[in-house]
Amino acid sequence: MRIRETIENCRGERITKLSSGTLVTVSRWIEGESLDKFEVNDELCYQIGDMLAHLHRDAKGFRTLPVKFYDKQHCECTKKRIQALEDKGLDTVFSTIMQRACDSIGITLEKVRNEFLMLHGDLSPSNILKTSECLVAIDFSFFGIGHPMFDLAVLFGNIGGLSRRQKNAEGYRDAGGIINYEVLDACFVLTLLDCLGINYEQWSKQDWFEPRMKRWYEENLEPYVRGERLYADDFYLLHVNG
Repeated sequence: MRIRETIENCRGERITKLSSGTLVTVSRWIEGESLDKFEVNDELCYQIGDMLAHLHRDAKGFRTLPVKFYDKQHCECTKKRIQALEDKGLDTVFSTIMQRACDSIGITLEKVRNEFLMLHGDLSPSNILKTSECLVAIDFSFFGIGHPMFDLAVLFGNIGGLSRRQKNAEGYRDAGGIINYEVLDACFVLTLLDCLGINYEQWSKQDWFEPRMKRWYEENLEPYVRGERLYADDFYLLHVNG
């Protein structure tokens, strides 16, 4: 796996506690530029999918504790966070559907727990380096154990666009990755709920948020809770208008 390797300090430790109490690591430099400096075209999207499949292949069998799990328990924590947001102004209609989605996602993830492996957890153009040899994932601060479709869902959300999703998926499959649509839908909604849970207080103050929240409800949350597919076989989002 091509990643930034951490360097040991003078005590042979890979994590250093500063006098301020802050925990830090130092890693070896990899020469390259992040993809947010480039136009993310079809060719790059294919390469990103290929990189992700190889990352998942190399991560199989890796286990370490303590570590974050993107599982049913994570869904329960997200649900509690959403419940707490009602005191911050979250509409109870939205809160109820979001909590029901958490329950459904948790059930789906529990069924495929045997397919869990190490995930990056935060793939976006700014967290992928283009080097002279290949693409390299960096910044594993959200890494954890979960289903590989979580990484793909995060990627779809951060890169966007039908043709880009299709090329991501093509590269992923050609490199041996397997796409499970039921779990992809569940993970896609989970990434949305996580973002809402973390950013609601800040986002809710912005003018764009109210209409966007309504769209998320109509296009993602409500159809998912009704048991409907979100992604078609060609990765078209079935309930998105315009």
